[in-house]
Amino acid sequence: VGAHADSNFLTMILQDAKNSGLQVQTIDGKWIDVPPTPANVLICNIGELAQIFSGGYLMATPHRVLRPQDSRISLPVFYNPKLDHVME
Repeated sequence: VGAHADSNFLTMILQDAKNSGLQVQTIDGKWIDVPPTPANVLICNIGELAQIFSGGYLMATPHRVLRPQDSRISLPVFYNPKLDHVME
């Protein structure tokens, strides 16, 4: 998956305990690996809606997924406001 920031509010990811492939971009533009995590750890990506809602206090997390050597499984859960919600 190419570099992007999620457009939603928050993404929680249960990722593969053996193969990650997930990278996040630091504020100075460097890409760092997110290590594989055990099954009781969730990765949290702040989305663009959280950035807007917080007035920029929270920053959307640019991230990408590199193709690992072995297969990789991850389970993302995307949190969004109700479709009829008006953000003020």
